[in-house]
Amino acid sequence: MLSHMEVRGALLVIFSCLAPALCAQPDLSKIELGVRQITNNIYMLSGVGGVVGNMIVSTGPDGIVLVDTGYERLADKIESAMRSVSSAPIRFVVNTHFHQDHTGANAAFAAQGTTVIAHENVRKRLAQLPATNALCLPTVTFDKTASLYLNGDEIRLVHYGRGHTDGDRVVHFVRANVVHMGDHFFNFGFPFVDLENGGSVDGYIRTLAAVLDTIHPDAKIVPGHGQPATVHDLRMYHQMLVETVHTVRKAKAAGKKLDAIKRTGLPNKLKQVGGDNENAAFWIETVYRDTNTN
Repeated sequence: MLSHMEVRGALLVIFSCLAPALCAQPDLSKIELGVRQITNNIYMLSGVGGVVGNMIVSTGPDGIVLVDTGYERLADKIESAMRSVSSAPIRFVVNTHFHQDHTGANAAFAAQGTTVIAHENVRKRLAQLPATNALCLPTVTFDKTASLYLNGDEIRLVHYGRGHTDGDRVVHFVRANVVHMGDHFFNFGFPFVDLENGGSVDGYIRTLAAVLDTIHPDAKIVPGHGQPATVHDLRMYHQMLVETVHTVRKAKAAGKKLDAIKRTGLPNKLKQVGGDNENAAFWIETVYRDTNTN
């Protein structure tokens, strides 16, 4: 479990502005990456406090598949962490979405000959950012679904539509029974839905429901930020979001203004699941302002 201060620190970074990909990066000089084994050949890389997006390393005879790449300035640390579990070449990078805490080190691995794969909107949005290194851009893009067959597994990449952004992928290691949710799961608080970049509250919740309908009940869940989780944890997270959205929209329909809803806050049981008051206020505002319903 993250401590209260670690949770607060992570949330301040993640929710500090409406477009994290354009924000200044946090101080990464003291961040060390932890390596956690999920299955016999799948590992999670994460930074203390949840500031860095969680990465997955799939190892085996076909080489490494890396899901997400963290910040650009962490490329050497990411490489070192991977080499602690495998000396194989990095064959593919898969981006779950375009935010820089998940794509920043793309260029460092592309320079080694690694193929970067993402939703087509990830390439479009990265290309629009100022001074983007061309090597950062995915070289293979697609829309709905695709699969990689490596290391004895099917790595299924699924885009469920608008959610956290308009270019998210859920990555399912079918045989290993591991699912990387990207930022469709923050395992310590309410989520960030990037409305400015195609995100949708309803789409976010639909994605969670679709994943829950398709995965094995014993699947191992890797969130975009926070500790690994179970399907039960993901189900409780989905239920919490459904209830909070209903609460906010009911108040809005009754004519309450945003500030009044924030002052009232959420029921205590939802606060306890979703994080501190600052996180809850940010989520209330997101739900209140969201018009991306498709």
